[in-house]
Amino acid sequence: MRTSQSEVSKLEQRTDACISTLQNYIRALGGELDIVARFPDGSVRISQFEEAQIDGPAPAVKLV
Repeated sequence: MRTSQSEVSKLEQRTDACISTLQNYIRALGGELDIVARFPDGSVRISQFEEAQIDGPAPAVKLV
């Protein structure tokens, strides 16, 4: 991620994070981020964040 261990630790302790930050963190661990909205009638894969090239502030996501 090109960041210090203390910055990674801060990210791990947060209750919310920008999607791009979360995506970079997961990629650095060798994974891939998939965002899926689940509804009673089915699921929808959210793909607008795949490359997270967002103009302006990036959307935040609540980690649960």
